[in-house]
Amino acid sequence: MTAVRFAAAALLATIGTFGLTAIAAEPAHADSTPAIAFNAQEVTTPFGGDWLVEVHLTAPEGWAAADAAWGTVDIQLDDVPGTYSAGLPIVRGGVVYFARPASAPLLPAGEHRATAVFRPSTPGLLETQTAAPLVITVTPLALSPELEMIDVPGDARSPYAELSLKGEYVASLGTPAGSWSLTAERDGAELLQTTVEVEAGEGPATVSLSEFTKPGTTVVVRAEFTPDAAVSPGVEATTTSEREIVTPALTPAEWLSRAIAVPWWLAAVVLVVVVGSVVAAVLVVVRKKRPPSESVEREVAGTSASTPTVEP
Repeated sequence: MTAVRFAAAALLATIGTFGLTAIAAEPAHADSTPAIAFNAQEVTTPFGGDWLVEVHLTAPEGWAAADAAWGTVDIQLDDVPGTYSAGLPIVRGGVVYFARPASAPLLPAGEHRATAVFRPSTPGLLETQTAAPLVITVTPLALSPELEMIDVPGDARSPYAELSLKGEYVASLGTPAGSWSLTAERDGAELLQTTVEVEAGEGPATVSLSEFTKPGTTVVVRAEFTPDAAVSPGVEATTTSEREIVTPALTPAEWLSRAIAVPWWLAAVVLVVVVGSVVAAVLVVVRKKRPPSESVEREVAGTSASTPTVEP
């Protein structure tokens, strides 16, 4: 009986020893939190521009260097709902590359604070995020509306208002979508108010102004461009563009040509008729003004020649 008790006690002691050994054999890095931080505190980029920032994950004590098996990293912005960039992979050595997502809307001009969040997929690692944010500063792009007057000789609809865009935005991203507001006035009276919609990438738009120009007058034309809501937060637009159309007064020859709008051949015929009529009238007047003495002398001469001579 004593031997049995001794054997049982020895067995319990052995189990206890193995139990303690098993507990002590649990990974030393259980429930460990890695360190995470951006490699820069701020980045500046123009509207629509790209950037590339590194996020570094530092392994806790007892862990090997971070790699793709650890999990992924999400990026959140303080002024953008939800996750701005999700599931960024971890490169061996604990590096994560954060660039502007191609599918995300463009960030408006101003400051945006980014936070990197580690999403673990390996047991024993805890979720964590950067303590200090990355400040992303987006600078606006200049956009200038340009209004030019185009005169096309021989075109009845001329002159034209040509509407185009210039500036940093066009040079970097092309022509944005939006709408033009065009007005024209003469002596304070409004002649025209119209809106011209343009698509992204379109060239200059033109509007005929021929019906508003009169000889001897000045027309003031103003144009203002409003970019589409998707790009307006990153645009620094200038004020309205303004031009004047000064139409000189008609010369007498121009006035006559406009007043007598007939074909040239018909005008030539009319001119010949008028000249002929004037010549005929002059001849009639000349004949009427001939001296009467000449007529009497001719009649006397005629009578003397016809009377026979009688001799005694």
